Amino acid sequence: MKSGLDYFPLDVHLDSKFELIEAEFGLTGFAVVVKLYQKIYGGFGYYCEWTNEVALLFGRSCGLGGNAVSEIVSASIRRGIFDSDRFEKYQILTSEGIQKRYFEAVSRRKEISVKKQYLFSSVIKKYPNVRISSENVNISTENVYISEQSKEKKSKVEYKEKSVEKKNGLSPGTTKRSVPPKHAYGDYANVLLTEQEYTKLHDDYPNADEAISFFSEYVRMKGYKANSHYLAMKKWVFDALKEREIRSREMQEREKRLKGKQTGQRKTKIDKEAVEQLEEAILYGMGEDHP
Repeated sequence: MKSGLDYFPLDVHLDSKFELIEAEFGLTGFAVVVKLYQKIYGGFGYYCEWTNEVALLFGRSCGLGGNAVSEIVSASIRRGIFDSDRFEKYQILTSEGIQKRYFEAVSRRKEISVKKQYLFSSVIKKYPNVRISSENVNISTENVYISEQSKEKKSKVEYKEKSVEKKNGLSPGTTKRSVPPKHAYGDYANVLLTEQEYTKLHDDYPNADEAISFFSEYVRMKGYKANSHYLAMKKWVFDALKEREIRSREMQEREKRLKGKQTGQRKTKIDKEAVEQLEEAILYGMGEDHP
């Protein structure tokens, strides 16, 4: 289910926080903050993860270094554009204003999934139609009807699972194996890998970062979907990246040969003209010595 937004509002008159960022870093600082808003609203919708790796890839997508982007982000956190407590605790970028705008934009959706610990209490108070159950937020409005059949189906599934657990002599909840969380990587934050998978790719492939960036662009352009991005990368992404590099080298060599051939043709033409001029000079000289 989609969680991000296709567009987000940006005030014409921004507050002093943005003015200070622009005063310190110029238009580059302003542009980076807007790009971060795009990453947040277009990704999870109300936050984005922010680690050294994410900063490095984000900086490259903006044409800046990771250090330059990190300085702008640090200043934005210090001035309250992003919440410092949630950044220090969870390594995410979010704010009360971002979350309010997000929940207002998705208020007509039947259901969205959020992480409870990331939310501001003021957001829940402002939107009383948002009900939090564990890490899920169910939104119900007057114009949205949630079928009772879904609830009944869910109850039957839960009952069946509990029956299986009881039959096998297991404690409730042990039939489901805990799955490690996946994090978003790539220039468009759409390559989903666990920390173990991310580390394994870098251990096995020296060009892992380049492959992740290549795969991220492919997913964004083609809408590619796979149950496991890790297996997809191992199965074909690295081979595709290698093939692209081979084709690029072949094209460069072809252009080099073509350029050399054209240079040789020009040289042959020049040599031919020189020979003709020499012959004329010889004939002309012989004509003077022998009337």
